Amino acid sequence: MKSIFKTTIIIIIAISVMACEKDIVPQIELSQADVTLPTNESSAEVQFTANTNWTATITGTWCSISPSNGKGDATITVSAGNNYSSQSRTATLKIVSKDLVKEIVITQDYAQLSTSSLELSFPKTASTYQLVITSNTKWIIEMPLTLTWASIATMSGEGNATVDIAVPENISGPLRSSFITIRYANESKVVTITQARSINSLPTIPVISSPAANATNVGTLTNFAWAPSTDPDGDNITYTLSYSKDNINWKDSVVTSTSVYIPRHLDENTTYSWKVTANDGLEGVSTPIYTFITGTKKGLAEKEYQLVLEATEPGSGRKAAEIIFIGDGYTAADYQEGGKFNLEVAEGINEIFNVEPLKTYKNNFRIYKVGSYSVQSGVSQSDKSIVINTVFSSSFNGGSSISSNYDKVFEYCKVIPGVTDESLTNKLVILLLNQDRYAGTTYMWTDGKALAMTPVVRTNTSGSLYKNVLIHEAIGHGLGGLADEYITNQGQTINTIAISEFNQWSSLGFFANVDLVSNLTNIKWKHFVGVDGYSRVGAYEGAYGFTYGVWRAENTSCMINNILYFSAPSREAMVKRILSRANKYYTLESFIANDVEKAPSAAAAAFYTKGFNSVTFKPLGAPVLKY
Repeated sequence: MKSIFKTTIIIIIAISVMACEKDIVPQIELSQADVTLPTNESSAEVQFTANTNWTATITGTWCSISPSNGKGDATITVSAGNNYSSQSRTATLKIVSKDLVKEIVITQDYAQLSTSSLELSFPKTASTYQLVITSNTKWIIEMPLTLTWASIATMSGEGNATVDIAVPENISGPLRSSFITIRYANESKVVTITQARSINSLPTIPVISSPAANATNVGTLTNFAWAPSTDPDGDNITYTLSYSKDNINWKDSVVTSTSVYIPRHLDENTTYSWKVTANDGLEGVSTPIYTFITGTKKGLAEKEYQLVLEATEPGSGRKAAEIIFIGDGYTAADYQEGGKFNLEVAEGINEIFNVEPLKTYKNNFRIYKVGSYSVQSGVSQSDKSIVINTVFSSSFNGGSSISSNYDKVFEYCKVIPGVTDESLTNKLVILLLNQDRYAGTTYMWTDGKALAMTPVVRTNTSGSLYKNVLIHEAIGHGLGGLADEYITNQGQTINTIAISEFNQWSSLGFFANVDLVSNLTNIKWKHFVGVDGYSRVGAYEGAYGFTYGVWRAENTSCMINNILYFSAPSREAMVKRILSRANKYYTLESFIANDVEKAPSAAAAAFYTKGFNSVTFKPLGAPVLKY
């Protein structure tokens, strides 16, 4: 009877205890939210408190935990092997008690190692180099059996270290070279070691050619030149050009070429000393010191401006229509007196003022040129995979399209006194491109400024040479704000997209030479229709790239075939802009009175009637509107 009673009491107690545990709300408090293990084989402890039973699991196969279950407070050990991969790895440790789940992110770093240098160059004398190793893992240094002339103090380690590498004096003669390999995890780094030869043969002394010894009247943009040196050991040679006015304060330029243009003017009528040192990387030899005397200032320096033409009839406030010539793909030699850039600017100005209405209104113009030296001659041609290092990164992009770094172009223009971002408004910048290739593109801004990218074309057919491209792009688009009159979509009617674009241009004051209506009573140039001397003016269908639905004012003009003649509304648009920029008034009566060329020359007319084929003619790039 007593036995039955005791058993009953035990069962009641057990049931009560189980009921109490079932009613416990589980709690787990972690000591940390994440754990980071080093890259090598290692372990870490995760401590936590709990008020009931729990189980633990981990998602990663690269690590293990112990224990995986328990009751109450505990410490779980997380263990991982070496991580020899190229990236860190993660796993999630989950501790679960009933419905409560706590997670800890376990991360193991991957092996990393870097050195302060991968190339160690020692002089011929005995010396020591401290190689700094930055690492998070174990590493070992290996030396080839042939490397008998260097010693390393520390051959292995873990983590960061500074390793002393020592070499004795090189008395064997030639340059010696070897390497060491630093291995870590499954990776390695190779560090090359070289020591200078014990005996070095000097390069030959350079022989100067320009300026000659005791030369006088030397250009202030001096070209220093000399014959190349040779090195008996076959070493690469660099040259140091040094020049001075007092033999105390020397200015140096280190180059690999044998010709140096100084991009700034030397002082006028001044005695200079100069020398050249040839260096083979170990030692150098210098020429004697030579002297020369400069003459008067000539040429165009880098970022220097020159006023080429001053307006003789400026408006109030000495306002004038201003043009700035600048170049891309021209090297320093091209900016000397008589250099290519200067000659081509002079040629361009002459061509501009041989065309009406600029010839008549020449006295309203002010023209500058700015020096912009390129490292290489010519211009990149991306469509032909040709890359040229030029100051404005201009490029032919296929067809007649050209691009350039116009922001940098405008920065160069600001060397002209008074030229700022604001005052560039209504200025024409002509970017001459030193490349014999037919193409052309003009950027036209709504504030009136324009950038005409004009290649200097020499070897093309008549009508497609430098002067034709210059007049079409710079004067037609850039100054006049004119539309192209080419027909590039043969037999097609202007579409709605083109009409929208055309109307946008027109609303901004551009495209006075083309219209979308043919009625002579309300066409843009109606004020010329029927006026004495303007019998050529009418409505000729075909312009703005389309055969139908768009009209030009005259049968032929520069904007359709690059001849050196502009239609009446084109000339009028130019004169309006010229006078506006010169702060003068425009009247139609005055324009007609001064409009001296109302038809193309006989040669231009003959080109159009005999040599021009609208189907085969290659048009220049369309203007690009900028805001």
